[in-house]
Amino acid sequence: QGLAACIDHVTDDQGNYRSDFDRSAPIAIVDIGGRTTDSVVLLGGEKVDHSVSGTGNVGISNVYDRIAADLRAQFNVARIRLVTIENAVRTGKIRFRGTEHDITEFVKGAVREVGPQIVREVQRRIGDAAEMSEVLLVGGGATLLEEVMREHYPHCVVPKDPEFANARGMLKFIQ
Repeated sequence: QGLAACIDHVTDDQGNYRSDFDRSAPIAIVDIGGRTTDSVVLLGGEKVDHSVSGTGNVGISNVYDRIAADLRAQFNVARIRLVTIENAVRTGKIRFRGTEHDITEFVKGAVREVGPQIVREVQRRIGDAAEMSEVLLVGGGATLLEEVMREHYPHCVVPKDPEFANARGMLKFIQ
């Protein structure tokens, strides 16, 4: 899937390579999904380096699980639906028993706890990615974990609406 996101990133809407994309430079793609984080390295714009590509079993759902557990404990709530957590993370607010609560600190705490786990999984595969022209960060967890990833990969690039990068790339590919 990360390869599809890369297609989206390096090509324009007509499917032509962007003029500022150096096809000779390796690029790392990190796709933070629900339960997994995929890392892939693309060489020369078209060849996958399988020796450093793979999947780690940690993703944005682990962040959501931590937030939900903390909120259940703090507010004595038995169950919180995933859609409620997703919306609360986007807005920074959640409503329990008719009262709105700021959850910014809960989100920051969960990112501080789970973010390093995700970084370790990526580092196991791509190391510090110093020789990469960029680290393309996509998937449903890209926006929330961008800051953590930038601490380790200052050349990290997050496209607009990173959760749809794979779909946009697939569409460009089939066109």
